[in-house]
Amino acid sequence: MEEACAACKEACMNEFMSTHTIYWDLTQNNVLGDSLEGSDVSEISKKLFDVIKGRIASNIIAKFYQFVLVPLDAPLWTKMQNQVSELSDETIEHLFGAEAIRKLYTSRAEKCATQAKELAEEEKEFVKVAHTFAHPKH
Repeated sequence: MEEACAACKEACMNEFMSTHTIYWDLTQNNVLGDSLEGSDVSEISKKLFDVIKGRIASNIIAKFYQFVLVPLDAPLWTKMQNQVSELSDETIEHLFGAEAIRKLYTSRAEKCATQAKELAEEEKEFVKVAHTFAHPKH
């Protein structure tokens, strides 16, 4: 991890160019266009600063992704999978609280069974009573 961060830092520091390189980049890419005439120096410097800041920020994010996140992705998942596969069933049950969940669902199942039994008894009562609604006695 430290090596990846050091390489990333070195690559990111390359984004801070010399004044000559910045000038060349701005003139070659015609960043300001023809907006130099009649503009205040503070307006021009703000536009240039925003352009440079945006370029540096996006390039540093891309380099962080390239030098830190991508190299750690595959080894990290492989290491996690190896560690989990080495765990015993008891350890996994303890880590994920399987016993508490098992008790919760057992109690819910018991409540559902009781409720199903009560509803079955009510259904029998309704079947008996339904006959009187279908054929009323006068």
